[in-house]
Amino acid sequence: MGKRRRDVILYCSERSVVADLASYLDGKCATHVIDNTEEVKERLEENRPDLFVYVGSKSTMEDLPEINVALLPPKQNNLPVMAFVNESEMDQVIGYFPGNKVMLKPLFLNSERGANIILDTFEELEKLPLALVVSEDDYHRGSLVAGFEDQAMVVEYSNGSKAVQFLKKFTADVIFMDVDMRRMDGLQTTDRIREIQGCGDIPIVYLLSQADKGTLMACASKKAAGYLKKPVKPEELRGKLVDVMNGGDGQPQIKTILIVDDDVMILKTLQGLLKGEYKTVAVAGADQAIKYCGTNVPDLILLDYEMPDKNGMYVLKKLRMDARFNQTPIVMLTGNKEKKTVVACIQSGAQGYLTKPINPMSLRLRVRQYLGNIG
Repeated sequence: MGKRRRDVILYCSERSVVADLASYLDGKCATHVIDNTEEVKERLEENRPDLFVYVGSKSTMEDLPEINVALLPPKQNNLPVMAFVNESEMDQVIGYFPGNKVMLKPLFLNSERGANIILDTFEELEKLPLALVVSEDDYHRGSLVAGFEDQAMVVEYSNGSKAVQFLKKFTADVIFMDVDMRRMDGLQTTDRIREIQGCGDIPIVYLLSQADKGTLMACASKKAAGYLKKPVKPEELRGKLVDVMNGGDGQPQIKTILIVDDDVMILKTLQGLLKGEYKTVAVAGADQAIKYCGTNVPDLILLDYEMPDKNGMYVLKKLRMDARFNQTPIVMLTGNKEKKTVVACIQSGAQGYLTKPINPMSLRLRVRQYLGNIG
């Protein structure tokens, strides 16, 4: 009890390519090696994984259209996807993955390196809360999974018995449970869950068709963390997740992120990715960043390393000389992946870095790591 599930699909039409990779993951993940698209569809339906890994090969490229269909929303649109491909094929591959949220990685030279990348990704994903969704209605359950976007890892089950079996082996941070289930309703499932060692205090949010007095009293008797009336709107779902993970104290204070980059398109993209969860201020260049910081202290700064005239290192060093910014996390954005560049940034006071093009999930995880909104 207490561990997180690590269920991963390794897909490659040439099974031998990923055989060694699977052996390095043995004992650390529940690994499913799949070499055909039909089995992918079956596995996604039967047991939604925590990570889908696509390993490129010449023949695997031909399967991309069917992979695209298998991963279509709403049910799979927040499933983390990683693709190991040749760098020359990255532009071609990315268009086949819904929402362009795939984590693209160069094709690994050895299986041990590939396995370590996958395990490091799980370490990042496990900084998110894990939400267990239980509902017999396939469409409703799929909509809930989609509604979380990338604010949570999600495991879903169509009945209470399967949810109970999951919780006997793994942990969850919060449960969203449909009360109106026929085989074993949400209240009966709650009783079974509370009998499991370590599950007595997991917050349970009930999903109700009718919020009448009798139903609400029954939910309250189970010490519910709250309820949501069906159909549940995505913003209500995410709001309830934040509320529960913050101990029921409501929405935390909205934090401010300063984004500094000379590329206006990058500024707009990053603002769009962080919209709704944070207040963002975008400035184009070092001088504007210094001017803004003269009278403001943001909660976090995303700072481009390479800018004309005065680069990000100039801004970083200048801010670290100001006592007001002693505790402000600064994350460098760089297309330069050389070790000496990264070391120079860290030595000058940066907390971390993200390489361009910025992966949306990596961005949000890194921001939450320093601002602690969820998880």
